[in-house]
Amino acid sequence: MSKTIIDAEHEGLGLNFKELYRYRDLFMTLTYRDFKVRYAQTFLGFAWAFIQPVVQLAIMFFVFGVVEYIL
Repeated sequence: MSKTIIDAEHEGLGLNFKELYRYRDLFMTLTYRDFKVRYAQTFLGFAWAFIQPVVQLAIMFFVFGVVEYIL
């Protein structure tokens, strides 16, 4: 029988990479499921995850680069 000890003195979140590596299959499955559910109803699907930031970057470049240069 294992005993769980909760230590209130521990600082930060303390990401345990060994445990993450041990459960990498579960991590990848849950990550894939999250993307699949999030982009299931979009027209472009998973590609929208990459297209959206590129479009935002282009808009910011235009607003802060071109418009600022004109003014």
